[in-house]
Amino acid sequence: MVLESYIDLFQFFLIVTLGFLVFLPLLPNTSMLWRRVVLGTVIAISSYYLGWRIIFTVLPVDSNSLYGFWVWFCFSIEFLGWIENSIFMLLMSRYRDNKPIADTGEEKLRQVKPEQLPLVDIYIPTYNEGLDVLERTILGALYVDWPKDRVNIYVLDDGKRNWLKEYCEAKNIGYITRPNNIGAKAGNINHALPLTNGDLVAFCDADFVMHRNFLFRTIGFFFDPKVAIVQTPHTFFNHDFVQTNMGLYNHIPDDQRLFYDIIMPSRDAWDVAFFCGTAAIGRRKLMLHHGALSFDSITEDILLSVKLLTKGYITRYLNEPLSHGLATESIDAYAIQRQRWARGGVQLLYAEHGIFNPKLSFLKKIFFLPLHWVIHPIIRLMILIVPLMYFFFDAPPFIVGSYVDIIRYQLPVFAASYLATMWLGPWRWIPIFTTAYENVAAINMLPTVLHSLIHPYGTPFRVTPKGAASKQRQYHPISLHITLTLLALTIIGIIINSLPQFQVVSQEGFFPVSVAWAFMNIAIFIFMAMMSIERPRYRVEERFDVNMPINVRFDLEHKHIAGHMIDLSVTGTQVIIPNSEDLTTGDSVYVSFDHFKDYPSHVVNRIKDHIHVAFDHPDPDIRENLIQHIYTGKYKNLWQTGSTDSFFSSIWKRISGNHDHFKKHFKK
Repeated sequence: MVLESYIDLFQFFLIVTLGFLVFLPLLPNTSMLWRRVVLGTVIAISSYYLGWRIIFTVLPVDSNSLYGFWVWFCFSIEFLGWIENSIFMLLMSRYRDNKPIADTGEEKLRQVKPEQLPLVDIYIPTYNEGLDVLERTILGALYVDWPKDRVNIYVLDDGKRNWLKEYCEAKNIGYITRPNNIGAKAGNINHALPLTNGDLVAFCDADFVMHRNFLFRTIGFFFDPKVAIVQTPHTFFNHDFVQTNMGLYNHIPDDQRLFYDIIMPSRDAWDVAFFCGTAAIGRRKLMLHHGALSFDSITEDILLSVKLLTKGYITRYLNEPLSHGLATESIDAYAIQRQRWARGGVQLLYAEHGIFNPKLSFLKKIFFLPLHWVIHPIIRLMILIVPLMYFFFDAPPFIVGSYVDIIRYQLPVFAASYLATMWLGPWRWIPIFTTAYENVAAINMLPTVLHSLIHPYGTPFRVTPKGAASKQRQYHPISLHITLTLLALTIIGIIINSLPQFQVVSQEGFFPVSVAWAFMNIAIFIFMAMMSIERPRYRVEERFDVNMPINVRFDLEHKHIAGHMIDLSVTGTQVIIPNSEDLTTGDSVYVSFDHFKDYPSHVVNRIKDHIHVAFDHPDPDIRENLIQHIYTGKYKNLWQTGSTDSFFSSIWKRISGNHDHFKKHFKK
């Protein structure tokens, strides 16, 4: 009778899920009402499913047996996943757009006399980054739109490099170092805070470049005395390792877009947005008064927001790209970065002013719990292992009478959760594909997470390799070897259980589902393997897509040709000049575009109407002006929108080994 009631009610949930398929794309995902309806429905469906799971698939098992332990273990992981997902859905039920506040604030600031504007310090903390990374960051800071006598730039050098000190002196900016490197980046910033005198401090990592309007768009938030920090999104001018290794480039966004475009506006609506270390600005004296950046967590930026929150101050989030930097270009760099974030998240549980601070409300504690770092890697790897446990040890994760029951109860849950996430963040989360790089992250993070839960402190700080330091390309051994091993075991498991003489499984009801599950995992493994094979990056400088006229003048006879510029970098440009045979490889030319006149250059390549021109940079000042022109916000390598056709076309080209596809994107 109880089972029949469950079946009847779940028929309703199945109908609701089908309704998701039809109507969800038509609903506005910024509407608070529809968010609550949709996400509340997802929580209801998953909660009802969880009741079925424990009553009918877990409790009947002998809990004293080894198999009973396995079933309870699987259910415990699934229960933790349900908690994480429910908290996520609750968090996402709100949304706030702070651009109107930025507009009003900028309007007010531009009416203030220059001498009355706040004094701003710009901090550029660095350790081992080369001039190839630091130059554009420093030049971008020098170009920021703010009265020059109301802004001071400081390079905080924990590498104690004489060449960098000389470079800063030549640029007439501050250079600060310290006798030791205690506390890594946090200690570096803490050392600088009492040495400068700005009202506000803008934080710019060594690989980030501020857009010209950064200060005018963010400082208006500080008219509200409760605002301690304003955070803006991290955007990137290069492709991350997933975009590159998969050959997708501009067809998918970088992996941080879900967080910065979708999750952070919701966190802001709950007043739990947090400082992310760069592309942010805060009150200097407030940081000093409340202990600055703590060493209790290597994600000291988040911990600072938590600490300030308990003092009555909030971190505001402006979802507007006002800077851009270098995305991680290899799996090794990605792994180092995510391991540091995961360890820092776990340390929030132990920090003196962390999550368990009694002054932090219960709901805010929940939203700062590092569940994503602790639970997600375990769930990701369990999804890959469960079919193998069944194929080789006849150990399904639960008792089930028929695969029809699994379809009836599990399918609506997965469908509703996946559809809701895709609705909240179109193309920021792609089923199977996003799961693949989450699995790559899980493989590399899980040991760090487990170690940090037991020993949260004592691991040396590792800087994420950027620029030339990260361009060592072949494949990532840990990710690829584990992926190929799991792929081989999955295929073997399907084969041996398809042959009666070798069959291991006995609970036939789970077999069709496990095979479907295994084939889904195989697709994921293929994507994981492709992501683990590093593609070479030939470009010295990143190109930005442009659309502007250009004039090309021959060195001899002063002949002019009008063309059209389609991309631009510090080292050169690509120009389209139809029906012109006058230009050949090696020709010296002078190009004029925007405010640059007669820039000395030469032709390095020509393919039909497409002419590749390299700049000769005879004058360092003109070259620096070009860097400022390109990197301070006029051009942005931002992903715009997704296309199913282009996505699958690029995937096919990657699988089929179409090398011309890669050369097109990486040609010098």
